[in-house]
Amino acid sequence: MRNSCRTYLEGAVRVFRWGEHLLCQDGGFYNDAQSSWRGITVFQAMALYETLEKHGRILEDRERRAMEDRLARAGEWVYKNIVPGYPTNLNYFAAGAALLALLGGKYGKTQYTRQAETLFCLCRQQVGVSGLLCGEGGSIGGQDSRGNRPVDIGYNVDESLPSLLLYSRAMQDTEALEWVERQMENHLLFVLPDGGIDNSFGTRNYKWSYWGSRTTDGCQWGYGLWGTDKPLFLEAAYRNVQLLRQCTRNGLLYGGPDYADHGEDACIHHTFCHAKGLAAVPDYGVESWEAQKLPTEKETGIFYYPEVHTFRVQTGGFLADVTGYGWESGQGGHTMGGTISLLWHPSYGPVVAAGMVEYWLTETADMRAEGRNRIRVVTGLADKEGNVLRAENGRETRIELDYLFERDAVRIKGRVQEKEGLQGRWVLSLPVIRPGGKQFQGELEVRIQAGPLLGKREIFNLSPGFQAQEIQGEIDTEDIKGEWCCLKIL
Repeated sequence: MRNSCRTYLEGAVRVFRWGEHLLCQDGGFYNDAQSSWRGITVFQAMALYETLEKHGRILEDRERRAMEDRLARAGEWVYKNIVPGYPTNLNYFAAGAALLALLGGKYGKTQYTRQAETLFCLCRQQVGVSGLLCGEGGSIGGQDSRGNRPVDIGYNVDESLPSLLLYSRAMQDTEALEWVERQMENHLLFVLPDGGIDNSFGTRNYKWSYWGSRTTDGCQWGYGLWGTDKPLFLEAAYRNVQLLRQCTRNGLLYGGPDYADHGEDACIHHTFCHAKGLAAVPDYGVESWEAQKLPTEKETGIFYYPEVHTFRVQTGGFLADVTGYGWESGQGGHTMGGTISLLWHPSYGPVVAAGMVEYWLTETADMRAEGRNRIRVVTGLADKEGNVLRAENGRETRIELDYLFERDAVRIKGRVQEKEGLQGRWVLSLPVIRPGGKQFQGELEVRIQAGPLLGKREIFNLSPGFQAQEIQGEIDTEDIKGEWCCLKIL
């Protein structure tokens, strides 16, 4: 064994031994030293299973037996606890289905296999009318008065769908595999041409980095495990790897495209999670394939997703989400109310990408805290019934926005329903992401027509990790209708 490989092996053994500090007597595993959450046990067990199954031969007998013992105890914990009704998100049930199917098949535990089938059926029932996997938002089967369901594209693509793929293969269930394939095709519409994952309206977008969801293993162990039977899936996985590479410096994966340039530190959590997902691909084999055009590179017009009350627009060279999605997932939340949550152009890359409306540590241990280098900014409107203007005197009035997509230009027109009693200055704020790098050669022209230009300032959004220029213009309260601004790619 080469010295570099032995170094990795020794590191893996040390991490495994250290994990004893977070291990409970019943086989469960604490998320971290400051948390009592133990659902994470299913992912700890999955990592142990893959280690033993694919690389157990290089372990010393003592270490291998210790890992097998911990895996057995963790598997039993998952069997007893990850059951329908367990208070968690869909990704845990999907992972539970995969783990129990693998353990049941390997060790002949039919009770594990039966429960794996139950969990898979539970996940299978959580599909919206347009084919999106639902259940990321603390409510399996939940639905609000407008038909919104809890959907998070990042967790679906990076965690739940890969787990359901492993379940289908472990069970050798052809029909289940075909179903998973269809779901992964549906979610390809959110893999952007530059490898970004569009989670601009997701219920858990507080953990959204442009390359995916921060504490998952990435999309490679889902889209990257199909081989040449699905070259489009391989293309999606490859595009995302290229983006991961752009966001990596000195071997560490940064939390977004502009983190390093803005002086933010890298997070080892991002790095080891995605290294784990990438390492799974050669374990299953990689073959060459012909380059493919992703669905997000085609002009398909307008498509509506009822379960997230979001329109996808792919026309005029632009790709955009216009969202009225009203599922609330905690303080800070995602943008809603009819806002453009994502605007992307092939000559410029991302133009607008809405993270949280107000940055808030929804999951304290898994998010970057604000500090002296950061500016808290409002990135989108937050009213599930529609866009709202709120005056200093507390008066509210609703506005209507029209988005006109032309060839290489987007015009935004606004109308205020009632202006009686409106006081103070009304400001249009447009956070425009800086140019996207060497692969994008286009320039962006922004014209504010609602009223006089008030100014520009540099801002940085921790989620999804972009530097932007916030352009502000005053809305003329004497004529608060008509074209407010135009964005044009030159």
